Amino acid sequence: MAIRFQCPHCQGKLKVGSHKAGAKKKCPLCGGELVVPQPTAEESAVDAATEGSSEDAFLDAIVVDASQIRVDRASPVRGPHRTDAPLELPRRVVYAVGGLLVVVAMFFFMFGVLVGRVTVQRGQARQVLPPARTKTILTGTVHRRENNQREPDAGSVVIIMPLDMSPETTVEGSKLNPSNFTGTNMPEAQLLRTFGGDVVGVDSQGRFRTTLAAGRSYQILVVSKNVTSDAPADRRLRALWGDLFVPVEPLVGSQATYLGEFEAAGATLSLDPILFN
Repeated sequence: MAIRFQCPHCQGKLKVGSHKAGAKKKCPLCGGELVVPQPTAEESAVDAATEGSSEDAFLDAIVVDASQIRVDRASPVRGPHRTDAPLELPRRVVYAVGGLLVVVAMFFFMFGVLVGRVTVQRGQARQVLPPARTKTILTGTVHRRENNQREPDAGSVVIIMPLDMSPETTVEGSKLNPSNFTGTNMPEAQLLRTFGGDVVGVDSQGRFRTTLAAGRSYQILVVSKNVTSDAPADRRLRALWGDLFVPVEPLVGSQATYLGEFEAAGATLSLDPILFN
């Protein structure tokens, strides 16, 4: 039969064969030394009824008695049970919140539609509008009257400058007099271009042509090559060109002059014919 007992050190449930009663052993759980007790009368009665059918009676070593181990399947720890009443809202509050959400959604929907339309219209406008013009091609003619006929005043000099010009330096006017003018590559001509203007000569057909920045007002001075004048430089010539050509007399000399103004607003601009008598 098997003797079932507790370890006096760790209180572990143990068992061993009855033939080891009184023997000194070590606990398989804590390693403490113990003396195997004698079997009780109850154990003797039970084992007598099951003699030969149990293997525990032949145990030589102390083992843990698994039949005495109780597995405590404790229920999981739960938090305190809440008994708070459910949240209640008046029906009118629910309706009010729902209506507010609908209003906000409609507002942002209409806002998106309006923004989309404006964006599309702007995109269409960009496609329809022609590109802004930045240059104006200026053309004109200069003639002189001879024997009651119009003849090209070839070699005349045409000087064009913006009305709002503010030159930082002066230009030697004598170099641009028709008798000294040699072409548009002269240093004086290049200097005038830095101020936003230009200087060109009249060809054998009496024509001139240049390109200017669009959207500005300009003044034009034409010094005749073949027509002279006994009148001195007038006040208007000095007022308009006196700050750029100092003095202005070497520029015009004794030649006839023409003064005018125009607005460069389109892609091309043709001035009225200029005629020296």
